[in-house]
Amino acid sequence: MQPSHRTGKQYRPFQYKRRPINTSGEWCRFLRVLPEQAELPSSQEGELLLTCQSWLDEQKRSGTRLPLNPDAIVMGPGLSWNRTLDESLTKAIEAQAQRGIGLVFDADAIVHAAVHTFAGPTVFTPHPVEFERFLKALPLDTTEGLLPGEDKLSRLITSNPVPLLQLAARKTNGVIILKGHVIYIGAPDGTYSVIDGMESILAMGGSGDLLAGLTGALMARMKRNKETIDPLVCSKWAVAILIEAGHRLAQKGAFQDPLALVEILGSIAGELWLPPLRGTLDGR
Repeated sequence: MQPSHRTGKQYRPFQYKRRPINTSGEWCRFLRVLPEQAELPSSQEGELLLTCQSWLDEQKRSGTRLPLNPDAIVMGPGLSWNRTLDESLTKAIEAQAQRGIGLVFDADAIVHAAVHTFAGPTVFTPHPVEFERFLKALPLDTTEGLLPGEDKLSRLITSNPVPLLQLAARKTNGVIILKGHVIYIGAPDGTYSVIDGMESILAMGGSGDLLAGLTGALMARMKRNKETIDPLVCSKWAVAILIEAGHRLAQKGAFQDPLALVEILGSIAGELWLPPLRGTLDGR
C-alpha cells in the first residue's frame, strides 16, 4: 500500500490523511491503495476514501483528470439539488444504459429521479415523507386517478404502503426501500418484503444515508464480481446488515452517532466477506 504521508524519516503505511467532507466538521480518512488491495481496508475501516494508485498514475501520465468508471452511483445524501446535479443525473442514467451500473437515489435525488423509467438496476431509499413526494412526482399520465387525496395518501403510506410501493416500483422500474421501524421493500414485478427491524437507534439522523451508501456498495461489489446486479438482493442484504449493526450498537447502551454505526458496518462486512487471515488463531 502507498503511505498517505511521511513523518520524519519513516513511512507509516496505514496512517491516514483526514479531510473535511462537509460544513458540519465531519472528517474522512484518505488512503491510496493498489487495485488488488482495495477491498481489504474498505471492509475493515469506516470513514475511508479509497483511491487506486493505478488511476492516480494514469492521470499523471496523461496530464488530465480522467473520469472514473464506477460500478454503482449513490445520489442524494447531503446534497442540495441544483442544475449541476441534474446534469450528473443525466450522465448517470446514460452510464447505466451503456454499462449496466447500479443507481441508488436518496433524499432530494428521489423526486428528481422519479420522472424516469430506468433501464438497469435502480434502488430508491425514501422515508415516508420522501415517499409521498416521490409518488406525487411520478408522471401525470401514470398516476392520474390512481393516487388518493393528500390526507388519505399519508395515512396509507404509514398503514398499508404495499400497493403504493408496487405502483412506484413498476412505473420507475426500480426497487424501493421504504424506511421506518418496519421496512418495506418493493420490486417492479410486484413482489415485496416486510422487515420488522424494531431498532430505534436506526431512527437517528444519518442512518438512512448509510443505508443508501451500503446498498450502493453492495451493488458495486456484485457488478465487479458477477458483471450483473440484482438490486432486490442487494437491497435485502443492505437492510439486514444495517439492522444487525443497529442491534449491536444498541447493546452498548450509550449515546451513539452514525459514525459509530459505520464502524460496526465495516466489522460486519468483514465477517461476511473477508477470508480469515493466515497465521492468526482463527485463520490457521
